[in-house]
Amino acid sequence: MWKTPLFMKRTTNAIDSHRVRAKAAGQHLDYGLDDLRIKVTEALQLPCCYCGVGMTDASWSSDHATPTSRGGSFNLDNVQVVCKTCNEIKGALTHEEFSVLKRVMWEWASEGRMNVMQRLRAGGKTFGRR
Repeated sequence: MWKTPLFMKRTTNAIDSHRVRAKAAGQHLDYGLDDLRIKVTEALQLPCCYCGVGMTDASWSSDHATPTSRGGSFNLDNVQVVCKTCNEIKGALTHEEFSVLKRVMWEWASEGRMNVMQRLRAGGKTFGRR
């Protein structure tokens, strides 16, 4: 039922990370490794919900729709599977905030859109530099 050795390793690493972060926040996960693997397997049959690009065993990332840093839970219903690039760009935005931002930016010229995406992906490190 499960996929490649890379899939097995990445899902194991993901749940280990989730457990460590939940424990540090005084919470626990309401799901196990098999639950996460099912969620990832189902998501890999679909494109990323943000950019529409297909995901592979190497390109997916688990993300919290409402970031735990902003009060989101460590429950499975708050975990979404998206491409690594969108997860890096989304940062601490909620699913709703990032979806709106993507829709707004879609109307921009490609150069402006790419500039903002690169800045968000870099964590704002280039913002404000002169």
